[in-house]
Amino acid sequence: MSQTLSDSIARPKILCFADSRFSSFALLLTIIGLYGLLSYRIVQRTREIAVRMAVGAQRSEVVAMIVKEWASPWFSVGLLFGHGWQYFSIAGSCNYDL
Repeated sequence: MSQTLSDSIARPKILCFADSRFSSFALLLTIIGLYGLLSYRIVQRTREIAVRMAVGAQRSEVVAMIVKEWASPWFSVGLLFGHGWQYFSIAGSCNYDL
């Protein structure tokens, strides 16, 4: 009986493990891509940032300007929702410890 149960859940466990690894890899690629986009946008705005600093803007003001542009409510909600959905779908489907 125990062997039959173990055999019946072996394949789903392997698939679940692979699914969790691929989804984690996809999340990592997304983070790297967003970092690349942010870096590109900052390089494009280097002159604007330099002028703002020369005119007298504080470093915290410039950082706040960049953060406001990238951390919009839709982006934050989307990231949290997507990550939470991925975590709970994997955690719920990979519970084979009977």
